[in-house]
Amino acid sequence: ASVMKNCVVPGTISESHSLGKAVREARAAGRDAAEAALAHTGGRKLFQGTLVKKDWAVKDGYLDGYHVFEGDGEFAGHTFKVWYKNENHVTWLDDKPYVTTPDRVHQIETNLGMPLLNNECREGQHFMFIGLPSRELHLRPEILPRMSPRHYGFDIDYVPMNQR
Repeated sequence: ASVMKNCVVPGTISESHSLGKAVREARAAGRDAAEAALAHTGGRKLFQGTLVKKDWAVKDGYLDGYHVFEGDGEFAGHTFKVWYKNENHVTWLDDKPYVTTPDRVHQIETNLGMPLLNNECREGQHFMFIGLPSRELHLRPEILPRMSPRHYGFDIDYVPMNQR
């Protein structure tokens, strides 16, 4: 327990448990689990659409790659690209930088009503992306440079998602 206190952002385990419960209850009641997750987190729907291209590999022990999506519904006619190194770090909407770390970008496969790890995603699956603002901890001057897109080699400045 003492090690966990030094490794985990306070409250994240409780948040994860609460979110999982909301998603399970929505699925059990026949409701849209992705919409339930969106409502539960108070996040912003960043995109919804179908995965049309995967390009990834394991590099130095990390799952590193891109996913490209074509939008539907309110996002019809738009594309969304995600770069990940295990977690989603940089996104582009219509080829323009969009939401990046340290803001959080979560994906839910809408037909299954489940979040999927990037290596579990398959072309043809439909996803909703939910954005959540960065935790205050990650915006500290000593931490932000290690979590921004530039840390990962992108010539992109971090702009908080609430300013986009």
